[in-house]
Amino acid sequence: MGIGTLVLLLCLASPSVLVLRARNALRRGIRADAEVLSVEWSGPGDASTLDSFESGIAHGRRRILHPTGPFESEFETDSVWSGQLRAGSIMLVLVDRDRRKVLFDLGPADPAAFGSDPVSPVAQVREGPPSAGSNRLRLAAWTVGGVIALAVALAAVFFIAGDGQAAVKLLVFAFFGPTIALCAGLVVSVVRQPGWYRRPPEVAYAAGLSGVVLLFVPLLVYLPWAPDRFPLDSMPFGLPVLVTVGTVLVSASSIAGIVLGVRSALRRRDWGQLVFLALMAALIGSVLVRVIEART
Repeated sequence: MGIGTLVLLLCLASPSVLVLRARNALRRGIRADAEVLSVEWSGPGDASTLDSFESGIAHGRRRILHPTGPFESEFETDSVWSGQLRAGSIMLVLVDRDRRKVLFDLGPADPAAFGSDPVSPVAQVREGPPSAGSNRLRLAAWTVGGVIALAVALAAVFFIAGDGQAAVKLLVFAFFGPTIALCAGLVVSVVRQPGWYRRPPEVAYAAGLSGVVLLFVPLLVYLPWAPDRFPLDSMPFGLPVLVTVGTVLVSASSIAGIVLGVRSALRRRDWGQLVFLALMAALIGSVLVRVIEART
């Protein structure tokens, strides 16, 4: 099975997994209260998710009052009210009627205590002025979009003029340059969080992003003088070493992320996520085999 087939299966399976999870939650879920036992909050600008960049994200532990008996579990939320969670706060969750498993977070039990509209807390936030994090994200998106659009236009000019190699190199710079800058910014955002090195998922995340930077920066540095095809060993100034280190970091972080995801999915008995992770593992394994074969 080729890499293209695996990518196609992954793309087709992802929406199906989400639909099956939602269907299972609606069929088996019942509402329950969850008391926050401990919580740590990272403010706006956190790059863990898209919503956390504007609203921040809260990590903690809670006690769920399940019909079969109370139990404790870890939680994470990037909702607009995440920064107002405290020890003792009550959240509403959807739990499996038979198993001690949280299916979805519904929101605060008392929205007024969180300063939220009971009907639509998201709509209330959007009515106000945009946050500084949202403004920065919007400015960055417009800037990157403008640079890419200009590069595409210039590449078209080069291609029409008969210099296809220059057009391709310009497009590579246009698309991978912002990607490297974004990855570097996300690494800085992660390591600025207190105690990030004590949380394995964030360590793997930072390592993977650092690997992407180390992998692509040498390629972009050498690209202006590179021929159409070149082996990595022909790159000067020790750049192949950076590429190798970047490849190792990306591979290790991908494997670590899958292992952590499998542990979490098994603990929560989330079979849909296990299927998704299995497809990801097959895709990453196929890519690694191709890379090893190419280097040997």
